[in-house]
Amino acid sequence: MMTKSVKIVNNLTGIEWQNGLLALVANRENERE
Repeated sequence: MMTKSVKIVNNLTGIEWQNGLLALVANRENERE
């Protein structure tokens, strides 16, 4: 049970980190224009 919940949390933080990275890249592209 414990390992399963840890895996789910890791997946959620990974998705959040990727979304944050995409947002940073999008902001940089917008600043260029």
